[in-house]
Amino acid sequence: MNTPLPPKSDLYRYRFHWISLLLLGIFMVFFRIGAESLWYDESYSAATSNFSMPEIVSMMTEDSHPPLYYLLLRAFVLVIGNSETALRSLSAVSILCLAGIGFFPLRRLWGSPASLAFSFMVLITPMSIVCAHEARMYSLLAFLVTAMVVAGHYALSKNSRKHWVIFSLFTLAAAWTHYFGLIAAAIFWCLVLIKRIFDAKPGNRIAALKPALITAIITVAGYTPWLVFLYRQTVRVSENFWIPPVTFTSAINILTYPFLQKFPYGINSRAVLLYVAVVLAAGIGIFRAYRSKKEYRFLPLSALIVYILTFATGIILSIVIRPIFAERYLVSCMGLFLLAGAALMSTFKSRRFIILLVVLYAIGVTPMLQKVYKEEINGPMKEVHNALADRIGPNDIFVHGSEHTLGTFSYYFPGHIQYLYQPKDFLAFGNHAVFGPDFEVGSDVTKYAEVPVTIWAIGRPGEYYNTPWATLTTAPNRRMAGEIQMFHKDPGWFRVQVREVLYDPTFD
Repeated sequence: MNTPLPPKSDLYRYRFHWISLLLLGIFMVFFRIGAESLWYDESYSAATSNFSMPEIVSMMTEDSHPPLYYLLLRAFVLVIGNSETALRSLSAVSILCLAGIGFFPLRRLWGSPASLAFSFMVLITPMSIVCAHEARMYSLLAFLVTAMVVAGHYALSKNSRKHWVIFSLFTLAAAWTHYFGLIAAAIFWCLVLIKRIFDAKPGNRIAALKPALITAIITVAGYTPWLVFLYRQTVRVSENFWIPPVTFTSAINILTYPFLQKFPYGINSRAVLLYVAVVLAAGIGIFRAYRSKKEYRFLPLSALIVYILTFATGIILSIVIRPIFAERYLVSCMGLFLLAGAALMSTFKSRRFIILLVVLYAIGVTPMLQKVYKEEINGPMKEVHNALADRIGPNDIFVHGSEHTLGTFSYYFPGHIQYLYQPKDFLAFGNHAVFGPDFEVGSDVTKYAEVPVTIWAIGRPGEYYNTPWATLTTAPNRRMAGEIQMFHKDPGWFRVQVREVLYDPTFD
């Protein structure tokens, strides 16, 4: 077995490769990053970023997520604006940071060949590019959870105050970003404490546990201010949430999501084969690491355990309480999954063998990676904007029968009143107040019938309730202008219906 080169000489030897990989990564995460329209979830991020940081924290108490991602996005928007590219830049940078784990901490453990392989795998995994091109928290979460586990390994092995502090900070960051980050953090901390106990010499377990326990207490204290809001959000989600029940197909898609397009349909056989290959590689790599007593052997093992138990926790909670597990939530552990798989390469001294494994992986992911870059599946909002921008008056009002259109129209047609129709007995899924101050919600679509401006009635086929088109278009002083326009962009699922309803006091 090979021993990693000393850090400095290893870096000098592979400097060209690391620089080339960084440039490749920058190109991959930013290539076509602004090509697609925003979809609803991204429009929610965009709307939230318009508020001050104290307002964001207050708003997120009514949301289903902690506030850290939105606070960071606000900082990005203040510096580089709120275009599609700007909004997604935080996600792109997060994927570069995830790949950067290979350059910094992993290189010191594995040497450059295997750590280069990990970083390259991160960059060419299709879901990395999907998440890099989306203004949501999942790529940031993947980085923070992976960094937390690597930092925890260093804290265990170095046992220095600096490393325990770093471990605590990454734990808090992951937990303040998403609740699946909180789940992964809780699982990993249990593993850390168990390992600390078993590694301690008899009679010295209390002293050995002391730095871990002190760090754990401080970390829990750092999250305590959010616990009351976590309880409130849990109660709200338990009453009503949009995620459907977990099925065999959805469970397979959750597991194979790193190798799928953003919105998967059915089981993808290539993705299943890739998933099985990475799991087998992880198992073999962990076995070889323990057999040869590698100093870092706990790292890939703990990464795989956290990944498995986070998945299992999501499934159990979805069965026992209510469905809460969407495919993208396990992106939280995507970096751990790839790290465990790449650990196999760290147990071989042959660079050619490592290159062969990376080439095989690249061949496997290339077809889906091409689809990710080529397909635009978020919907037709850029086309809607191009078609309507010149026809909409400065005071025109939008009336929506779908939160999906409410969000996207709020971004692409700012400065207009956006009224969301919802039946009186419908329990909203999210906190629509982020779309203010021009947002209103109610069950009376004729509220603005007497206002002398054009009303644009917007709908989406497949919504949870039917938009009352007839009520609006037959209101006093209102007449339709033409037929309903339908906007759609294959292969996306998001369809937009638009009907122009003119103000005409002579019309009866």
